[in-house]
Amino acid sequence: MCIRDSLNVKRLVKDQLVFFRGYFDTTMLLGNTSLLKLVAQYVADNFKDTRISKIGAVAPEGVPFAVHLATELGVDIAIAKRTRDLGVRDFVRVNFPQETTGELLSLNLPKGIITIDDRVLVIEDSCRTGTTLEMMIKLVEKSMATVAGAFVLAGMGEKWKPTIEKLK
Repeated sequence: MCIRDSLNVKRLVKDQLVFFRGYFDTTMLLGNTSLLKLVAQYVADNFKDTRISKIGAVAPEGVPFAVHLATELGVDIAIAKRTRDLGVRDFVRVNFPQETTGELLSLNLPKGIITIDDRVLVIEDSCRTGTTLEMMIKLVEKSMATVAGAFVLAGMGEKWKPTIEKLK
């Protein structure tokens, strides 16, 4: 039995979150590299039979955990951004309305980063509504790859959970 089996990983994550007026701050969590490594080992164990070939994450907040998880699984990362880098010629793009502000959000992924042969584990650092998680899943699908699973590091409420349930 390894040490993480005897630890309550969910409790350790929750202890790093700061709650304020219906929101939470993940700064302490994302800066705790020892805990992120432990959580990455936990997630890798839970997805070991799904043949993950790539981690899908949204910049900037998703990157710290994505790096730990990708290292643990020995795979690459596909990082989606809300902006488009000038040096990248072609993108896969999805748009979604932001319910709380009425704005149209975009996520952009350099074309070819995810291919038809990839089995992508989509991760989200924090989730309240599931919109960003859903957008990343759509990027994977538009890239013709397989969504092999999804993992949310810190979730609040119930609204985002159906997005994960659809993948089971």
